[in-house]
Amino acid sequence: MGKICPLIFIPFVISLLVAACDQRQAYTDLGSASNQEAVDELPNLLVQAKGSVQIRREGWKDFLPVGFGALIESGDLLRVSDGSLVSVFCGSDSTWDESLIELSADGLEHGVPCRSGRPPRPWSDVAAPRGENESDIPFVISPRNSALGSDRPFLRWNEIGVSSYTISIVGEDLQNRPPIVVSESEIPWPGEWPPLEPGSNYVLIVDVGGIKSNDGNEGNIGLGFWLLPDEEVQRIQALEEKIRSQNMSAEGTDLLIAELYQNNNMRAEAAQRLQSAISVQPSAAMWLKYGRLQLEIGLPGEAIQAFNQALNVAKADGQLEVEAASLIGLGLANRILGDEPAAVELFNGAAVIFQQIGDQNGFSQANELLTK
Repeated sequence: MGKICPLIFIPFVISLLVAACDQRQAYTDLGSASNQEAVDELPNLLVQAKGSVQIRREGWKDFLPVGFGALIESGDLLRVSDGSLVSVFCGSDSTWDESLIELSADGLEHGVPCRSGRPPRPWSDVAAPRGENESDIPFVISPRNSALGSDRPFLRWNEIGVSSYTISIVGEDLQNRPPIVVSESEIPWPGEWPPLEPGSNYVLIVDVGGIKSNDGNEGNIGLGFWLLPDEEVQRIQALEEKIRSQNMSAEGTDLLIAELYQNNNMRAEAAQRLQSAISVQPSAAMWLKYGRLQLEIGLPGEAIQAFNQALNVAKADGQLEVEAASLIGLGLANRILGDEPAAVELFNGAAVIFQQIGDQNGFSQANELLTK
């Protein structure tokens, strides 16, 4: 880690402080815990998928390959070839104390062995209304648009090839956190700063010679983060322990904890968990999840990288559903960045694939995005 040098404290600009006070209203659909109710129910997920595993969803014309991290729903059929391994996690919180369900590798068709589970969010609810990707601006990568369980979060921003960055926090709690100079683009929470407090909203500001992380977004839309109340953190930790009690792989555990965090708007910490799972199991479905999360956070450039990874793996494995979904994600990321012709082309490409496999829901979502 680079050397941290305290600066003489300069009072924060009043307009930035006022803007920070509005962070919980930054997004109407993707904002803070105050306007997005936490949900304990998780999706039904494949937490183990080794060998030849196929799925046919309701309305599909045929079975298609599927992999680790895929979401499954009631009405889906799974086919597991001889010698393959498949384990299903049922998302209803009433079943979390039960063992994972392993499907027989007999080549026969199996229904989803879960009573319920959180359905996937439609694509129209995923993308942030704006995003950042300028290579010459030190825009904040984490935390942003996120609830937090830790009062001393890791800080990360876009590296722009300079020797030093000045970072500061705009916060409602009015604690004295003097600006500091650092040499790297990711650091632990500075030891000289007081920890975050529940009930306050914050924005991380990175300054390089007058070029600031929030340039062009002086209202700090989508940049806010906040610490969850102690009772909420304890509730989530208890649910996390129930997940850890399951007999599953480390990457499966990371996947489920990421889903739990995302349910509770803890997007920054969910991203860390997904990265950990992807480092072990870089499946198409996992890259797709990571891309969707980056869209929620407001980082279309990061999302594009993830969706391209998902697209490449999906094409190699014949996972047409994920291929089409990756095109949807790429279209949304390009739309946020202002490239509407590219977005339309990508949405059209997704619609063609969805129609090819008989996925009416996906086809309808692609067409809905084309008309926006």
